[in-house]
Amino acid sequence: MAALIRLVGNLGETLSRFTQRWIPDSWVVCMMLTVLAILLAILGAGAGLNETVLAWGGGMWSLLELAMQFTIAMIAAHACVSSRPAYRFLDWLASRPDVAKPVQAVVLLGAYSMVIAYFNWAASVVASALFVPFVAKRNPKADIRLMIAAAYLGIGTVWHGGLSGSAPLILATPGNPITTPPPGTEPLLDRFLPVTETLFNSFNLIYLTVVAAVALVMVAILHPRQNA
Repeated sequence: MAALIRLVGNLGETLSRFTQRWIPDSWVVCMMLTVLAILLAILGAGAGLNETVLAWGGGMWSLLELAMQFTIAMIAAHACVSSRPAYRFLDWLASRPDVAKPVQAVVLLGAYSMVIAYFNWAASVVASALFVPFVAKRNPKADIRLMIAAAYLGIGTVWHGGLSGSAPLILATPGNPITTPPPGTEPLLDRFLPVTETLFNSFNLIYLTVVAAVALVMVAILHPRQNA
């Protein structure tokens, strides 16, 4: 078991070094995907350059409504988490792990991220990121790379099975495009699905519990042993 833990920990450190050195930031990835989409449209679909650029521009602006909804959600979450009571709570919570056992800090951060994500994805993104400095300050021996990864466990695991999951909420909304598509299009479902059949279904709740437990075990194993 100890050998397996060392193997997984070494693998995590190797992947971290590779990512830090070779993986570009999100803006570069966005531009690369944009160029790839334009090339595929021209070479694969036979579209002209002018037509492709216009389609890209029109498609981008059509997403502004959705982007504004996400922006408001993020700003509201930031305002809540940055309040004075929240600041004091985060500082108190970050002091709970044993300083001599930094793996506890990483597990706490992952659990915090997933609990918040279950209730709201936007709050999880903001609250987890803001919680990292508190935990790092109170637990200087904890691996900062793993703490940052643990802060996004909520978004990576449980959020869409939680109360702000987009698909379950859309399916529970009467008149949604899945059950009431545009004229001439067959509906994919003949009725809307209440959240009791999706989010609060026993299968979903058990699934979220198992995924959360596995994720926490993995971050604990990935923590470098010399600092654990």
